[in-house]
Amino acid sequence: HFNYVSHLDSKCLAGSVAIAGAVAMCLRYKRLGYNTFLEKLSKLVRPFHGDFADRILKLSNLLKSSTTHSIENIKCFTEASSEGISAYVIPSVLWSLYCFLVHPDDFFKCVFLAISAGGETNSTAAMVGCICGTFLGLSKIKAYGGHMASLVNDNNTWDFEELVQLAKSLYNLKSTQY
Repeated sequence: HFNYVSHLDSKCLAGSVAIAGAVAMCLRYKRLGYNTFLEKLSKLVRPFHGDFADRILKLSNLLKSSTTHSIENIKCFTEASSEGISAYVIPSVLWSLYCFLVHPDDFFKCVFLAISAGGETNSTAAMVGCICGTFLGLSKIKAYGGHMASLVNDNNTWDFEELVQLAKSLYNLKSTQY
């Protein structure tokens, strides 16, 4: 029941909305300035957690700072001390958004930056990979990584081609509703 409780938490809901909103904007817009991107995300998140929405807006200031300074500022949003970026929703989502906004046009630099901070790297890399991968598209990821993208699977349940087909089906389902 722990997951049930944590996933009803307003911060968790806000974090989910932030990542889903970022992905949706990446599908919808070819280019968005980072201030506009952060303002739109903040508006989406605000009904779920106002403080989280404010922290998203503050990322625009961190984008003007060094990466080291940004890591330290994002780490302070955690409820516990940790090495690197915490698994808590606020710092991990903020760090993922930061990494995407620093390297929106380079999938591997984006994911590498997420990992380089240390801490909860699997979650931040997955979130930023989802956002940046959506923004760039599969063909650009394949161009960077060659065959690496084709090695992706879902715990050996779904292979790469099945996951691509599922993603296309979900995209078509969603895009036909509007």
